[in-house]
Amino acid sequence: MKERSTILFSFLLFGCHLQSISFCQNILHPAKDHKETPQILSQADIEAIEKPADGYWVFNSTTGCLNYYLKGHWHELCGTCLPRPGIVKKMNVADRGKYYVLFPETDGKCEKILIKTQDTSLEFSGNRGDSIILQASRPIPSETLDVQIYCITSCGEGEPFTLKLKNRFPLKFSPVRKDSTTGIIYRQVGALRWMAQDWTASEGVQRPLPTRPDIVTLKAGQNPCPPSWRLPSEKEWYALLAPFEDNLKPLLETPQDNNIGLGFSLNNMYSAEVKNLVGEGMAGLYWSSTWEKNKNFFASPRPSGYLLVPEEARKVGAAVRCVQ
Repeated sequence: MKERSTILFSFLLFGCHLQSISFCQNILHPAKDHKETPQILSQADIEAIEKPADGYWVFNSTTGCLNYYLKGHWHELCGTCLPRPGIVKKMNVADRGKYYVLFPETDGKCEKILIKTQDTSLEFSGNRGDSIILQASRPIPSETLDVQIYCITSCGEGEPFTLKLKNRFPLKFSPVRKDSTTGIIYRQVGALRWMAQDWTASEGVQRPLPTRPDIVTLKAGQNPCPPSWRLPSEKEWYALLAPFEDNLKPLLETPQDNNIGLGFSLNNMYSAEVKNLVGEGMAGLYWSSTWEKNKNFFASPRPSGYLLVPEEARKVGAAVRCVQ
């Protein structure tokens, strides 16, 4: 607070030549009941002062500014926060296929580098010569990555440097749609329709939890999907999940027309045999149609990434997502 007051006071003195000699004298020698640094008063306290003299000055704790009185009015003098953030004046980009390496050239103070894209905001070291790695595949429905790069200091952000990069994986979900025959809610992803809600499986499957009819156990080759729908293969699950890497938030969101989520719910998963809790607060385990040596494959989307794993048949109950 004292440093800021000193800086602002210097600005005030710099402008003394624009005012009367008596004004400057009052600035240099405040009223007798004041110390040589301004009193700290709230806006309400300042407004309550009766007939202040020209040159009377205080620090306004409400606005964070120096206030001085001159010719019947209070005036405000705010300083500039230091260190002011510099700018990114140039960006060299190296294309590495799955990611871009950015080499920023800066001018001025950069305590950190801030990068904002359509779907994320990241901070990096502001050390000169450091590079920045930005994933080239982003699960957003855009062909380009609109990137803004800022120098930041404790005083805030500088002017942005704007960059456009090619998005290697512009994930395009259709709006939420409803099958007129079955009433199934789905989204079109590439060539496949993916169910946007867990399917309450057809008869003939085991349901280990009476309160969760969407969790079933399957036998080899069993298809719990409605007519014309089927379980996705291991490869189809991989193609859907792989580009997200460790950011599955768009898939875990409730499907709405204004986002791209498929709406995988965060469910607690239980063992189908002993009914023990095996996964708390993770996205459901979803079956694939792949069967190999008495093992089923299933996908497990989670907030911190996903798994595509083989499991012994019927060991774990899994929810059903079908494709068409």
